[in-house]
Amino acid sequence: MESLLEQQFGTPVTRQPVSQPVSRQTLHNESLIHYHQALSDRSIFNNCLHGLANTNFHHAEGTDTAVYRMADKAVKKHINMLDGLALFLIFRGRDRKDQSVVATGMIRETGGVKIVYANNSSRSASPEQKDYIDELVEKFKNQYPVDDILKHVIPFCKEKIVQRCKKLAAIFDMNSTTLREDVSNFFGVRSDVAEYTEIETTLRDQKWIQKTTSLSTALDTFLRCAAKLTQLSTTKDIFYVLCLAYGFTIITPGMENLVKPLIWRRMKKMADYRKICIRTRDVIRTIGGSSASITVDQLFPPDELQYEVYNSTLEALNTWSTVYPSDSPLQDFESQLKEYYPDAKEGQSGKIKILFSQHCELTVAKYLLRLKTATKSLLGPIEIGCSKASCFWCDLYLTELNHILPAHGRVINRATHGNLCDGWMMPQALPGYENVNTKVLDCIGCQVETVFACGNDRRRKSDSLPLDRGALLQDDEMQNEILKEAMV
Repeated sequence: MESLLEQQFGTPVTRQPVSQPVSRQTLHNESLIHYHQALSDRSIFNNCLHGLANTNFHHAEGTDTAVYRMADKAVKKHINMLDGLALFLIFRGRDRKDQSVVATGMIRETGGVKIVYANNSSRSASPEQKDYIDELVEKFKNQYPVDDILKHVIPFCKEKIVQRCKKLAAIFDMNSTTLREDVSNFFGVRSDVAEYTEIETTLRDQKWIQKTTSLSTALDTFLRCAAKLTQLSTTKDIFYVLCLAYGFTIITPGMENLVKPLIWRRMKKMADYRKICIRTRDVIRTIGGSSASITVDQLFPPDELQYEVYNSTLEALNTWSTVYPSDSPLQDFESQLKEYYPDAKEGQSGKIKILFSQHCELTVAKYLLRLKTATKSLLGPIEIGCSKASCFWCDLYLTELNHILPAHGRVINRATHGNLCDGWMMPQALPGYENVNTKVLDCIGCQVETVFACGNDRRRKSDSLPLDRGALLQDDEMQNEILKEAMV
């Protein structure tokens, strides 16, 4: 019987265990061909992903994807709107982490649009949530006031909103019980700079703050209100905080020069809820308003599946040495892995269960690509919104897919956080795009090779691997060199 990975990727060619020692040069020459064969073993695939996630040596800051950076302004604006729509579809009361991320896409049709969305779970939206979506669409079509639309969104998206507010408050060591009432000017804004006076005057003139309230006092009040929010907070309290965030970041350009970048990003994420109400309402008006045909369909990924993997990072990664016996198993976590990857997690001996799921942006991308191939209805790029930046594996998958697609029809999503996620499910290869899956599996093998090379302190010399440097390439440098070789 075929394994799950075989069903998704195709039946692999069986690779027999190596009984005799193999030279490092021969192993390297063969490895790029056989990575995808070895990783077609579900147990090895699962354990390698888990081990890499525990090692997780990327820890990169979130960054825009290359295709997004090169896109024109109209495409970026549309993707940002889709990102915002995804936020409106993260419902309250989600009891599982894999349902807290949503991806969206939009298909223009005669007289209207179809919006599609997916999360990492195959669970369908509840009747209450479907009613919320239908009513939200009607409010957009009939050009309801922005305040009314936002007040409709808040009760259903409360969990995500409160989470964003807590992240801002945590920067200042504040929460719902520790409001630090004896402190003032948390944001450290200077009243002697031009931006301060301009922002304060604008907020007063547009009645975002009272005439007698200073900017620093208004920011302190905003922060304490955000810190006090909980899942039991009223719509009115949350609405007040989101509106203030919008006023500070959107209405008054220049605030980014007064506060630290991380604080600015957190505030903008809170302001997104009001901003996307405005942008979406404007888009709906341009395509016909109340007479437009707007449908919202949920897409479903393959069912999530739970598998046992080794909890210990060393044991999980060492499944690789069963494929290549000449790779000595890693023996000691502290001296072999922790030395090179300070953030690596050791894990306990034994096994744990990990839930594997197909990530939502890949579900939307595959649906739109199939539609584009079958109907030729999507002439431009495949634009995807997501409530969260993509992981390293999803970004890699979409990058390899874009290598095959024509330049004018590539998949464009906004950002990647660059980290290796545990429980990532390889999508089933689309006909004609099988090479994408092969490339991704090759890259997973390269990542494991990198960890083994660092863990075993191997020297990259001319008699073992290319690039005679006489010293070990560390972390990102080594990984980049191996990935360059793999992608040639």
